[in-house]
Amino acid sequence: MSFAIDHPSSGTPKLLEIRVALASMLKISQDRVYIVKMKTPTGSNRTIGEAEVYDEADRAKSAVPEYIQTRNNPPQEKSEKAPQATEKGESTEKVEKQ
Repeated sequence: MSFAIDHPSSGTPKLLEIRVALASMLKISQDRVYIVKMKTPTGSNRTIGEAEVYDEADRAKSAVPEYIQTRNNPPQEKSEKAPQATEKGESTEKVEKQ
């Protein structure tokens, strides 16, 4: 399904906010709605995008690619699944001086 959201007095809404809003509009649970794409053209106060809505949460889990599932999860769930990244230039290995 396609969607468009006008947000004249604020910045681009967060993906999770849109997911919750779509699920409540459709009167279904969030685990059946996945935002696939969203874009706000430069200088615009309108976000357009595409979402996929499934009949069953289990079917959604098997059909939606893992990277989209990760993107649609709250931040605390992402950090549990994603490996910890180090800052650029930092090494996790100890180097002994010679």
